[in-house]
Amino acid sequence: MNLSNILRVLKQKLYNRDVAIFLIFLMLALFVWFLNKLSHDYLYTIQYPVELYSSRERQIMFDEKDSKLTIQQRMDGFSILKSKVIKTPVLRIDLGSDRYYKVRSTPNTHYILTKNFSDVLDGQLGDDKQLVAIAPDTLFFTVGVLANKKVPVRHQLNITTEIEYMLNDGIVLIPDSITISGSQSAIDEVEYVVGNPHTLVNLTESVEGNFTLLPLKGIYFSDNQIRYRANIIRYTEGHFKTSLKVDNLPANVNITLLPSEVEVRYRVALADYSSVDTSRFVASVSYEDITDSNDRTLPVQITHKPKEVISVHVSPTFVEYIIRKN
Repeated sequence: MNLSNILRVLKQKLYNRDVAIFLIFLMLALFVWFLNKLSHDYLYTIQYPVELYSSRERQIMFDEKDSKLTIQQRMDGFSILKSKVIKTPVLRIDLGSDRYYKVRSTPNTHYILTKNFSDVLDGQLGDDKQLVAIAPDTLFFTVGVLANKKVPVRHQLNITTEIEYMLNDGIVLIPDSITISGSQSAIDEVEYVVGNPHTLVNLTESVEGNFTLLPLKGIYFSDNQIRYRANIIRYTEGHFKTSLKVDNLPANVNITLLPSEVEVRYRVALADYSSVDTSRFVASVSYEDITDSNDRTLPVQITHKPKEVISVHVSPTFVEYIIRKN
């Protein structure tokens, strides 16, 4: 390589290094400029959902019909960025018994002047925001008496156990039903209330805890916290063979079952295993299950079992039959 080529390569490397340094400083300058802009205060408008309630009159219902307030606020750039990524909170307004006015031309329709609640709303916006203006200046709503209804509670508990352990007697909820309150039309649509999802895995012992009910718009709950209890037991399995019994067999009919005996498998708490009396199991078929179709099988049922047994399975579940009349 001659001298001119060496000089050209060195010049190119120095040029690339200068470009890289320039780009780095440019990015740093833009970052500092961006942080400086975010630190400034701006006027920014956010639309908030509104919930009306009365802490004095528990039986009064306020239907704000999905009303929203558009609030202009003074905040810095960091707060504006945060408001874009988090869910907009619901603003709650306590009307009491004397802070709203009646529209005389429309029955049960009332209104408030939103400026009268600016201090209350400003306190809910957060310390990093300052309320400047509210729109609309008037908020209309209807007022009525709460209707009540008792509904069951449903959980969303997902419980798994270790091998040889199981959930016994289901999940107990305390209370298992609550009273809901709201407009008659709203509570008529509610058949049950549901708790927050919760997962418990690889359990080996009984557990107790609480979960919160999922809220319903315009509906009030007599209880928001529900207690649950899950009884976890260690189990074992047993099995034996037994002859089949035929129920409802007419006196002039003989029936042959193929096979005539089945295998019974049962699951029982480990502590109760020794007390299980297999002679108290009854496996049977019913003559009344015979139809005129070409199906020559009968379903096998476990009609009796010891009370200690948690679950039971039979094999086979269907048997063939041959009928002979006397």
